[in-house]
Amino acid sequence: MNPALYQLLETHYKTRRLALIIMGAVCAVLMIVVLGWGVASWVDDPPARCGKPRRRFYTSCVDRHYDQVITRTAVLAGIPGILLIVAGALAFPLRDISQAPLIRLFTARKDDVAWVYPKRTSVRRYGVEVNQIHEVVVCTTDGKRVLLTMNEGDVQACVRLMAAEAPRAATGFGDDLETRFCQNPHAVMETAVPAAAVAQANAPSARLVVAPDVPFARIDQGIRYLGFAAEPAPPAPMPIPGEPAHAAWTGKGVRIAYAFDPSVYLRVLEIFGGDPNQLASELAGVVGVPLLGPQQIVGLLAAPDPRTLLLGLAAAEATGTPQSRDALRDQVMRLQSHPDPAVAQAAQRVHRGWA
Repeated sequence: MNPALYQLLETHYKTRRLALIIMGAVCAVLMIVVLGWGVASWVDDPPARCGKPRRRFYTSCVDRHYDQVITRTAVLAGIPGILLIVAGALAFPLRDISQAPLIRLFTARKDDVAWVYPKRTSVRRYGVEVNQIHEVVVCTTDGKRVLLTMNEGDVQACVRLMAAEAPRAATGFGDDLETRFCQNPHAVMETAVPAAAVAQANAPSARLVVAPDVPFARIDQGIRYLGFAAEPAPPAPMPIPGEPAHAAWTGKGVRIAYAFDPSVYLRVLEIFGGDPNQLASELAGVVGVPLLGPQQIVGLLAAPDPRTLLLGLAAAEATGTPQSRDALRDQVMRLQSHPDPAVAQAAQRVHRGWA
């Protein structure tokens, strides 16, 4: 899978998993508070309104009081309890991000993707638009739809990357496509030839892996020095101060897209148009932005440190040329049996993507 697409999906699922964990924790705290209140009310003395024990209706008043305590405790603890179960059920499949539904779909079952399109929902109050919800809708051949909520810029990038990963799938929304999908999901794929051609045309001509110790500021300064202008981007949280997850530059009929994975410090430049070899030479020789070639990646794949191995595997996955893959294939196959589960799973994912 394209590393940029993997990072987008990984970010989405990590955010969803974190939200579910927070929701479950809040529900668990509420349950503990409610159960504590119930126990305290149960062991406490009967309310003063029941009077003294010798009063005629004392027993019925006490029974009614404790019945109310049990009912309120059950109801007030049951609601967050149900929400806790729901949050746990939704978070459980995301315990391993590499096995998340769409990551697994675009890794092992690309032919099951029938249709991909962006969706924008306008939120209005009193007839005035107050917000927009941007989503990517992935439709599969079994008639299911999976929605991903992202910002507007990521939606367009995600649709483009998904179209390149699943060339048989139709892209873009249309009433005729909606009708076809409702009648027969496979029929939508008959319209995918033009979309696949567009996706291929929009695919990057090359991917360059920057050395992990080069900060973004140096990359940005070097690319600007070569005559490229940074594209405006909406404000987004940075995984590390001064290190944005995404950036892009345009100029000379070329577009450069940058993606940063803070977990292993993978820095990838996707080149659209132009001469990638010349740009790589200018980056390394003119502005001093070192790039990782096959030999450097082979060295990473031979390192004893699991973190360095994960960086090497991510870099190997990002390089898209058959020549570079042939040079790295043996190393990747060897790491599929690595004792570290994370390294072994990453190697298996890369090997499956190359199959």
